[in-house]
Amino acid sequence: LLISNRNIDQVAVIGRKTGEVKWSVYGPWQHQHDADFLPDGTISVFSNNTERFRSNIIRIDPKTGATEDMFYGKDVDFDSFIMGKQQRLPNGNWLIVATIQGRVLEVTPAGRIVREYNNIIDDSYNALVLYAEYLPPDYLTTVPACAK
Repeated sequence: LLISNRNIDQVAVIGRKTGEVKWSVYGPWQHQHDADFLPDGTISVFSNNTERFRSNIIRIDPKTGATEDMFYGKDVDFDSFIMGKQQRLPNGNWLIVATIQGRVLEVTPAGRIVREYNNIIDDSYNALVLYAEYLPPDYLTTVPACAK
């Protein structure tokens, strides 16, 4: 069981049967959440980096302790001092929800923005985006219809 203790900047793996902490680490993230196991055995987290004005996706290798800011030095910038979400997509890209900016991004591992959605209120502001998730094309077995 992978858990993220946001308020103490800790990510941990807990044994389901014993409840024993099998692995745990603090930082380099700040107020992280949305921890996910990746197919290669590493773990990714959305780091809010409260008061740093730049959120990021951090990947950690639990075997070595090595960490990587997935988009550092690349041409993608997002900031959500609270909330936010990250999801590794089947094609290798990342879905990033910058909640406070009201943005949803699909970004390649090289940092190129493939698509961007802005939840526009007016010429100056976006409304919050609380959640977004990739669903595969065959997710719906029937197309929903609106009643008249």
